[in-house]
Amino acid sequence: MGAGASGARLTGAGFGGCIVALTDDNGVDAVLAALRRFYAARRSTADLENQLFVAHPSGGAVVAAL
Repeated sequence: MGAGASGARLTGAGFGGCIVALTDDNGVDAVLAALRRFYAARRSTADLENQLFVAHPSGGAVVAAL
């Protein structure tokens, strides 16, 4: 949260793990920069750019009448 995320959660840690960090559009660059700086600095992750991506929420699933 110090990098600008409103919150973050670790998921799937038994299989290498993944985080979901929530931020508004203005905080995306700061959160990604913090991940590059703090995560990559502690690991030999040469291909970090293919592991970071931004997703936008959608309306979700609905039941459609046929």
